[in-house]
Amino acid sequence: MRKQLILFTSITLLIVSFIVGMGREAEAKNADIPSPVGDIYVQDFAHVLTEQQKNELIHLGRQLDDKTKAQIAVLTVESLQNKTIEEYANQAFRKYRLGDQKLNNGVLLLVAVKDKSVRIEVGYGLEGALPDGKVGRILDDYTIPYLKENKPSAAVINTYKQLFNVVAQEYHINKKQMQRPMSPQNIRCGSR
Repeated sequence: MRKQLILFTSITLLIVSFIVGMGREAEAKNADIPSPVGDIYVQDFAHVLTEQQKNELIHLGRQLDDKTKAQIAVLTVESLQNKTIEEYANQAFRKYRLGDQKLNNGVLLLVAVKDKSVRIEVGYGLEGALPDGKVGRILDDYTIPYLKENKPSAAVINTYKQLFNVVAQEYHINKKQMQRPMSPQNIRCGSR
């Protein structure tokens, strides 16, 4: 009986140590992701947006959140810190807890400036509105052309507006409230 109690205690301690270790490992992975500051909708750690641009996107994000519980956030960082874009975006999406937790209707636009990488991470609740193919077209049409022209702010703004439009349409929001992204040929902005 005593041997069984010792064996049971040893196994229990081993399991608890393993679980605690996994939790610490997850915390360490997320430690590289900057914590959100201010409104969740704009996390501009690479400083690519002006205050006016941030305010415009925050206004759109709040408007969408208030009407649908969906959240679109943009995260700009200098570097992915030796992570893949997919890994970094997934960890940031989880850390920021975007969208309604039951509806899982969050969207994250991640731009890593020095790594010249971009990704849109979509919660399961919006995968019908934003399947991989559509997300790829949004990146091809509204993000990458601006990044190639070294206009990350235009890439962020226009991609955010297009994501806003798709999510708004999914929730049947009035078309008058939709935003019009600019084509790369028609926008005039600096390198910011």
